[in-house]
Amino acid sequence: MIITINEQEVDFTLEGEEKAFDIYKSISSFLKGSNHLIYSFIIDDLETDPEELDKWKDKKSSDITKIEVTALTEKEYLLTGLLTVAEYINLLLRSLSQNSKTTLDDLMNEYPSIAKNIPILIKGNHGELIAQYLNLTVEKSGLLNGIFIESYKETFFKEITNIAELINSAAREIEDPTKELHSSIGVLENLIPQLNDVSILLQTGQDQKAMGLIITLTELLQKILRIISIFDTDNIHINNESYESFSLNLNSILNELAEAFDAKDSVLIGDLLEYEISPKLEQLSNVVKSIKQWGEK
Repeated sequence: MIITINEQEVDFTLEGEEKAFDIYKSISSFLKGSNHLIYSFIIDDLETDPEELDKWKDKKSSDITKIEVTALTEKEYLLTGLLTVAEYINLLLRSLSQNSKTTLDDLMNEYPSIAKNIPILIKGNHGELIAQYLNLTVEKSGLLNGIFIESYKETFFKEITNIAELINSAAREIEDPTKELHSSIGVLENLIPQLNDVSILLQTGQDQKAMGLIITLTELLQKILRIISIFDTDNIHINNESYESFSLNLNSILNELAEAFDAKDSVLIGDLLEYEISPKLEQLSNVVKSIKQWGEK
């Protein structure tokens, strides 16, 4: 049997591996030693699917001529997976624009796997929320039932485009977290002056615009804190607080802001934004910009 990893033939000793899945597990364990993961596993020119083990796991090693493995680092694995999801969404939008039913049917057959992979590729609650957002949008479109609801088309395109940006943003976080962090801080600095208008917007009946600003702020802060969490923050202090203490206090104030919104207390909302949140955002921005080299954990 010939075994290749990234197109290079390897001298891989099989020790009692009698079936295809035994070999898969042995190669996976071998690759972990160099911090690599199996991205594709091809048996005699037939690509296998980990979700369809029954189709290939019991194939006898004596019946296998060649196994071709593509191995990636975790970063490469996540990036490749996210780009695959982004390309899937682009194909979905293109097929709908062109009314290509055959392509749409093929894409819907792939959909469960795409949706299932998002929380794997995007760690934590963020990935789960994006997957739920996508599932809800696709479900409302009727595509899962084979009939696209035309009256939902404009909304569907808008929501799917938003989801595509979330996927691309997650990919940028992985590819170059420092660059994406500084880019997000730039957006935050542009947003801070607008926060002082929120209480006025509420008092003048512009609740939707006010809520839109707060949602944008919350999502942006979650992204910034999520990126910072991958770095070593032990020696980072913000306004004489450890980074951990600062982020906990900031989250506590944001929870208080959410409660003020529920109570429709525009005075408290204005005070929290002007005297508590805006100064902390400026402190966070200044510290992030002052750090020239971020060290990963």
